[in-house]
Amino acid sequence: MLNKKYRLPRFCFKKVLIQGFKKQTESFAVRYLKNYQPHCRFGVIVSTKVIKKATRRNLARRRIYEVIRTNLNRCKQPRDFVFILKKEANFGEIEEELKGVLSA
Repeated sequence: MLNKKYRLPRFCFKKVLIQGFKKQTESFAVRYLKNYQPHCRFGVIVSTKVIKKATRRNLARRRIYEVIRTNLNRCKQPRDFVFILKKEANFGEIEEELKGVLSA
């Protein structure tokens, strides 16, 4: 599980979604914005349009947070990230795409 200090608070999502820069991959869209803290923070959105069942949405969200946790060292500059899942993908695909986004 991702440590609480690396999680983006719910009230910050809107700011990142409105003012943040966009990056698209095959499985998800990423919005990011510079923050003024010593570390990156992350949030994940999985819509009911993408995955209907709540248990599967939560599983996808947990998997994304796990990939982020294992690749925290790739985040060089302190930023707030919001990952928006566009389609259901397997763990390997998500890991490959997230590594590319975090290192850029």
